[in-house]
Amino acid sequence: MENKSTVENNLVEIKEKIEFLENLYKLRKNEEITDFNDGLILRYVEIDSSEIRELNENIALKGAVSYAYGLMGGKTGILILRDVVPKKFRRYVAIHETVEVVTGNHWYAVQDEFKAAEKELSKENFKEYCEFRLKMHKNNIKTVKEIRGWVSARTKRVLSNVQKELGIVLRKRPDQP
Repeated sequence: MENKSTVENNLVEIKEKIEFLENLYKLRKNEEITDFNDGLILRYVEIDSSEIRELNENIALKGAVSYAYGLMGGKTGILILRDVVPKKFRRYVAIHETVEVVTGNHWYAVQDEFKAAEKELSKENFKEYCEFRLKMHKNNIKTVKEIRGWVSARTKRVLSNVQKELGIVLRKRPDQP
């Protein structure tokens, strides 16, 4: 169990990161993009990953960063890394981040993100989107398996084909037949 000073230090570090992101969002507020998805309002700004380098996290692999605090009248912000996420896919990353901020549930976010991408993108672009997402998680087999558990049957087939093309092997646990 962590001692009180460790917890306090962690809280201070989190608060500093949120303040940093909030200030960066405010600087870019005039560039905010607003979009809609099934009644959900998406608001985000696009930044370069170099602008958040000082956070000392591996955010660049994720392609986006968001913050949320204070339920009623709280503050939220979504920042998408334009040098990581191709322009034609930023909407789906924004859907993911918005749903995650609103619900607090990563897997609902995955579900809504892929549902929108499957519905809106051409077959070729959807396959490319699946490649983009799997490449982000290719070193985390658990996440790849979990993503496949939250998407439609069609998306699951596309992900399975892309996964084979990328050489991502989902091994069964030793205790599974």
